[in-house]
Amino acid sequence: MKDTIIDAVNEIVNRINVLYNDLTTHSINAMYPPNRLPAIKCHYNYDTQIAIDDTIALHALIDYATTLVLTITIPKSCLILGNIEIKEGVRLNGVNCKVSKKETGTNRRKFKGAVLILRAAQFIKRASTSVEGFTIFMINKNTF
Repeated sequence: MKDTIIDAVNEIVNRINVLYNDLTTHSINAMYPPNRLPAIKCHYNYDTQIAIDDTIALHALIDYATTLVLTITIPKSCLILGNIEIKEGVRLNGVNCKVSKKETGTNRRKFKGAVLILRAAQFIKRASTSVEGFTIFMINKNTF
């Protein structure tokens, strides 16, 4: 019981630290967004190629970041099944992350930074936006 409470307190402290950092750097960590915004799960497994679709969460974060001119930081690779439009004034930053150790199947590629895996989706970037630290991997719907 004591360990569970300590873990819960540590999680709350971690979330407060992330939110404080977001406020001071004008950035949103996509996995720990401000209240009422859906979090990106960043749950893509390169070995099994199984993932949770992060399209809806990314749309909500982009809309929120547009109104406040914020940077969205995506710390891990994620799967996007719907079209994404990076609106004016929004910066999208990826963070280096590990790729599969096995590099099996169709993923025998060395990706740099966080990876946005788009299945039959469009990625639209406006002139006044910034996308850094990503590999954007677009694949046909039938490849997986």
